[in-house]
Amino acid sequence: MIKNLAISSLIVLFLSGCGVTTATKVTTLGDRMLANILDSKPDGHTSTLGASGASYEIVSTKISSSGVKLCRVVSIRDDNAFKVETYCKMKGGNWQ
Repeated sequence: MIKNLAISSLIVLFLSGCGVTTATKVTTLGDRMLANILDSKPDGHTSTLGASGASYEIVSTKISSSGVKLCRVVSIRDDNAFKVETYCKMKGGNWQ
């Protein structure tokens, strides 16, 4: 039951994040480094973000029904916090 609740929470976070423009997210987490990771790493990839020491995991990827928008759910953890962020981009655009 807890697993189902966690999965449902991630889905809700994912769906709510794709409709929101969040241009500052990538910048606050190491802009180019994270953009390169989102472009090249598969779901399930885990590592750390440079000098900040924050660890992350790419949780899932979804393409919009029109095929124009790509969104990725990333969980980020540091010493004091855990958060789940959704990053989206249009075809040929930048991660937001």
